[in-house]
Amino acid sequence: MRGAGGSRWLDGTEPVVPYLQGFSQALAEERGYLIVVEGESDCWAGWHHRFPVLGIPGPDQISALALEHISPVRTIFIQTEAANSTTYPAGVTHYTNGLIEHIRTIGYQGDIRLFEHAAGIDDLADLHTRHPHDFSTLLIDTLARSVRR
Repeated sequence: MRGAGGSRWLDGTEPVVPYLQGFSQALAEERGYLIVVEGESDCWAGWHHRFPVLGIPGPDQISALALEHISPVRTIFIQTEAANSTTYPAGVTHYTNGLIEHIRTIGYQGDIRLFEHAAGIDDLADLHTRHPHDFSTLLIDTLARSVRR
């Protein structure tokens, strides 16, 4: 389950917004946390398993995230994917550091945590593909091992 070659936007045609469903935003407010990922396929996987997920529509679209998207939650979990030169041309660390800086710059004062999946699992979409029946348990365990930033 992958986006087909990524997405592209024409400059100035439409505002770029994060991938966020109403039910996911309600879950985030209810549970007090939000999982932030890059791309649409990770959102689909998380939403399918009823997790509060927000997707950044590309590593160069961090500015699409606004305080209103994240302010109702106490904790933000940011997925750290394995280094992928196609998705993260400047590197995944550059992306996550930039995302954390943006989140703080827009005024979020809650807890920010980074999480990585177990060896061999790239992201939420991959977790769903490999472990559809254990997805929730594995993701909860992974979030419990996250690192505060």
